[in-house]
Amino acid sequence: MHGKVIASVRGGIGNQLFCWATGYVAARRAGLDLVLECSSYKRDGYGRAYLLPKLGIEGLHESSHSLLERVVFQRLAWLAIRNRGHIRLPGCKMYTDDPGVLNSALLGSTLTGRCYLWGYWQSDRYFKEYRSELRQAVRLRPCRENHVGTDAVCVHIRSYREESLPSRFHLTKQYYEAAYERCLERMSHPRFVVYSDDLQWAKDRELLPAAYEIGGGSHTSGCVGHDLCDLVTMSQFRNYVIANSSFSWWAAYLSDDGAWIQAPAPDRACWFNEDPLPAEWDKL
Repeated sequence: MHGKVIASVRGGIGNQLFCWATGYVAARRAGLDLVLECSSYKRDGYGRAYLLPKLGIEGLHESSHSLLERVVFQRLAWLAIRNRGHIRLPGCKMYTDDPGVLNSALLGSTLTGRCYLWGYWQSDRYFKEYRSELRQAVRLRPCRENHVGTDAVCVHIRSYREESLPSRFHLTKQYYEAAYERCLERMSHPRFVVYSDDLQWAKDRELLPAAYEIGGGSHTSGCVGHDLCDLVTMSQFRNYVIANSSFSWWAAYLSDDGAWIQAPAPDRACWFNEDPLPAEWDKL
């Protein structure tokens, strides 16, 4: 019987891209079909929707578990977590990255049969050799033409308001100041373009550059989705100061080879995964 990879998709568009990319590459390596399991969006606590098709990614196949199937799925994931991220049962296997630990079993395996993936997979270690192919799969173009010069710096500031998250997820003024200073050393006249989910929050915490433009302020009436459009627009820059955010992570990752990307270093403990950043990115 021909096998398949069934990848659970969760979270906002950045995390959806992580789930898709990991499942896509795992299935491609093994010559298996990929199915994206999307039942989490039936009752997402933040009102988020499944958005991957709107990015123009072709060949997506989705399914949605029943309540009973989802309970079984979650139980298998719990067992896998307790068994170093991997269990093998008659007729299926389960892999998970919770709680953000790299899954060496998935990284070192060519999958066969029916395989379930449960997690956020927030590391390019799961798919980095297919980066060019993944970039080409995202076919959405911005609703307006953007002229991004070589001196433009895409700055992303993400406010973390979730009460359950520890304070370490809030990037400090010192991180952004250090990144801006490096831009000034590298470019004679950097043009900072800021994208943020809450600009006032960023102002109150003094996270903004001394002079900047606001990105993402203008969309056409027919725009497929402002966040998606901003993500693709951000991917057209050549210089980045990103947040500890899957949204700006993917904007930078979808950029052309050779882009200069500054990101919060893993030793800040502000990421969910133990190995979140590509080797070539500058860690601050």
